[in-house]
Amino acid sequence: REIHVVTRRRTPEIDAAAATGRVIVHLHTDFLDYAPLASMLAETDAVYWALGTSAFNVSDDEYSAIHVDYPVRFVTAWLAARGRTAPLSFHLVSGGGASSDSWFHWAREKARAERTLFELASGSGLRVVSHRPGGVLREGARAQWYTAPFW
Repeated sequence: REIHVVTRRRTPEIDAAAATGRVIVHLHTDFLDYAPLASMLAETDAVYWALGTSAFNVSDDEYSAIHVDYPVRFVTAWLAARGRTAPLSFHLVSGGGASSDSWFHWAREKARAERTLFELASGSGLRVVSHRPGGVLREGARAQWYTAPFW
């Protein structure tokens, strides 16, 4: 019925979607505290989690917080707001190469996030789906410099 976008900043694409009347935008900056979103979470059945950054942009500790702590805290708050028996679906955009045996910190952390979310979901009525794209290409004005090497 509705699409809720939880974001730290508005973009022209988000504003265009909101203008359709079907998308509700929630500006949110503390991704470790979802209490302000509890009433919305209580009515939410499916989540597509695509929050993240490149390991080149942040320290290992920041990367762990963004890719593990943020989604785990979100799912914990969502289950508390929704109730553990509701049929729910959480779609995590993880990463190709995620593995707890990897030499790379980012790959180990992606795998840790998946494992932790699967454990949280056990017996709760929550279905966790992990999508592992090999890469995500940008669109729009910033895409040319980023995508050119791939073509």
